[in-house]
Amino acid sequence: MQNSTGMPGDLLCWLKSGDMTLQKTCPRIFNSYTELGSYGTGTVTSREVPRGNTGCGPDRIFSAGPRYGKGSYGTGTVTSRGVPRGNTGCGPDRIFSADPRYGKGSYGTGMKGEEMRFLFQGDSITDTGRLNHEDPHDLGCGYVLLLGAELACFHPENEILNMGILSNRVLHLLARWKKDCLNLRPDVLTVLVGVNDGGHWYGVKPALFEEVYNILLRETREKLPDTRILLMGSYCMHGTATEGVWDLVSEGTAVRREITEKLAKRYGTDYVDLQEEFDRALQKLPPTHWTIDGVHPTPAGHRLIAQAWKRAYGWREKEDGQI
Repeated sequence: MQNSTGMPGDLLCWLKSGDMTLQKTCPRIFNSYTELGSYGTGTVTSREVPRGNTGCGPDRIFSAGPRYGKGSYGTGTVTSRGVPRGNTGCGPDRIFSADPRYGKGSYGTGMKGEEMRFLFQGDSITDTGRLNHEDPHDLGCGYVLLLGAELACFHPENEILNMGILSNRVLHLLARWKKDCLNLRPDVLTVLVGVNDGGHWYGVKPALFEEVYNILLRETREKLPDTRILLMGSYCMHGTATEGVWDLVSEGTAVRREITEKLAKRYGTDYVDLQEEFDRALQKLPPTHWTIDGVHPTPAGHRLIAQAWKRAYGWREKEDGQI
């Protein structure tokens, strides 16, 4: 049911409630989320959900087989972390049964360095051709894939997840934030959103954009205090998608970008100004080299985004390619 704000009534209820306690205020949304605590026959204690293919839902992750009982997973007991990383294909049989590295609470043997889970969230720029939006390991064919290749090339312990979904606005992120972000418990979270919020007649007004984005960051800081966050500012340039609506798109995107930068400062996150990156690139080559339509990147544009992310992250490449 829509209202004057243009958002579903239960989302508006969420905003007015001032917190994330949805069981009483917004039962439809609350019930659609994965419940905290138990999954199948085993109980997760310190980590809300298992690492691995969490896009399949709890029924597919833990319902099969007696292996998962009384807090144990496979041959090992989960202690400080929910479950091991590793073979993360769909379904419980593929998550835990195949790899002998995961035993007695360990996370493999001979792994180099510390495990890191990188999660990328956003709209079609982050999505870029993902075929299965329920599978966070479907990286698409854009900047996330480029970064994933480098992050995991010499660091097989790193896990790269993409939950960007085309056409998403900040309200869509709000509706799926628990399942698609908090439950995934990333070590590094990257968010790129704003062009759909500011570049269309059905976008999200600036005040609401800021309020909702603030909720996402507030809840992330509260639930995942050790997660590093990188916010990327939205961008646009001249192209077929912006032709005839340039003022609407450019002005709307600029306002959302300013809000994103303000929130980055408020929460002490890293910030990547992609408009600034593309503006510099446009001094050398035309918009058609960097984007297909003024918004969606070409391969060169995706590489530019990936390089900007690496600088913000503090990427240091050694001779062997390790970070």
